[in-house]
Amino acid sequence: MKYFTILFFLGITIINYGQDWQKFSCDGTGRGMGLEFALKYPPNWSSQEGMRPHMIEVMDYEDPLGTLQMGIYVRKLDFVLNPDDLGEVIDKKAISSIFPGSEIISYNDKAKVDGEKCITATIKTELQIYDKSVNAIAKINMILWH
Repeated sequence: MKYFTILFFLGITIINYGQDWQKFSCDGTGRGMGLEFALKYPPNWSSQEGMRPHMIEVMDYEDPLGTLQMGIYVRKLDFVLNPDDLGEVIDKKAISSIFPGSEIISYNDKAKVDGEKCITATIKTELQIYDKSVNAIAKINMILWH
């Protein structure tokens, strides 16, 4: 059985219910690694193909306060993981090791997305972008599909 994980990073989204959302679809080819799914995102965001090996797509929104970004990351796991054990493998300590120096604002290992077990976390971190230090808040959703 194959297991995949998707990692979503999302800043603050201002939802406009009066407009149709854009839709990104992954047909499982290339970086999709056989995983087929669709994701809706706000109509005023732009979208482009990801540049890193496991980054499928990146959506951006230019806000007067800064850029909001969401990336879709898919990676085949090197081991078989039971979805019921996801919270034990990706716990608060694991989130802290993935994002060193970050403050975990919230963590939920009982969330679900489309019926699939999901871990959500909100972290506050400082990023170094070129010669500037930037404070960022990231919403992370880790979803295990098989």
